[in-house]
Amino acid sequence: MTNKLTYFWIILVIIAIVGAIGAFWYLGSVNPLGNRQSGDTSFSVTDIHSLYPGTYFVSDIMIGTPLQEVPDKLMVYSKQQMSEDEIFRIASDLGITGEPTKESGWIFIRDDPCIFSAQPGGRVITYDDETPIPGISPEYIDSHLPSDEDAKKIADEFLKTHNIHPGGLKFAGTDHNVGYYTYNDEWIKNDEKISVKYRHFINDYEIFNEKLGLEVTINRSISSMFWKWTRYQPYREYQIVSPEKAVAALQKTGIVVIEGMQSPERAMVRNITLGYLGETHSKDLDYLIPVYKIEGVVYGNSPYAEFFQYIPASPGAASELI
Repeated sequence: MTNKLTYFWIILVIIAIVGAIGAFWYLGSVNPLGNRQSGDTSFSVTDIHSLYPGTYFVSDIMIGTPLQEVPDKLMVYSKQQMSEDEIFRIASDLGITGEPTKESGWIFIRDDPCIFSAQPGGRVITYDDETPIPGISPEYIDSHLPSDEDAKKIADEFLKTHNIHPGGLKFAGTDHNVGYYTYNDEWIKNDEKISVKYRHFINDYEIFNEKLGLEVTINRSISSMFWKWTRYQPYREYQIVSPEKAVAALQKTGIVVIEGMQSPERAMVRNITLGYLGETHSKDLDYLIPVYKIEGVVYGNSPYAEFFQYIPASPGAASELI
């Protein structure tokens, strides 16, 4: 066989990622002597999520979106653990009945070709079906991959069939994960799955950073499930600050923008959403804390840079419970 017919190494390229994309978490206050964040401090200052590090003061912050009406108070919820019996029941409902093992508190059950895992307390649960799908042509993939609408129906039916009914579930959309290999310096598609995504809500308020995602294959089967879902109970109500005050807090905390924005001049808030967060950069919390997710752009020496930050919506709850 000639070199022309020799396959190079397989390179899997993910062009769409399930859920929110993020590389770094930073928690802390801004050092006024520099443009970077200092070490960890209280979550009541800020919790920041960015693709790249770099925190800057921007005094001119405009609000370019209508602000939602918010209640004077919002319930804080205590997070509840799932028992091992409940975790084993979920594994059984998924058809996995192998012998469980533990590692660092995680539970693992292998029942070939499937693998089940659960974080201590059951907050994160994963399911993987490793049934191989042979390498096939791009034309076959395109003709057999279900539509996004059908993929949602397949995912919904999988949840129903396996008795998975998490409260507060809302459909959030689909993404396509595509794999390629190289041949004669050409990229050729050899795999494609549809990720069906759901988000977790308490009434109309999202629990940020939580999701339920399933991957649908060309065989119309589910190849994987990732389930990060808090179980909770009401704790007590706390006073909520206004969205305007949350935006004003950015002038004290600084704004995280990508590297290359060396001289930020002004910022525009394009979206501000009230919801919950149950974790910080440094730890998993015992409570779901109300926060504002603030998204927007910063203008400066480069055309613009996006930012994305969390500001506590209830400083009282944050300072008392963290």
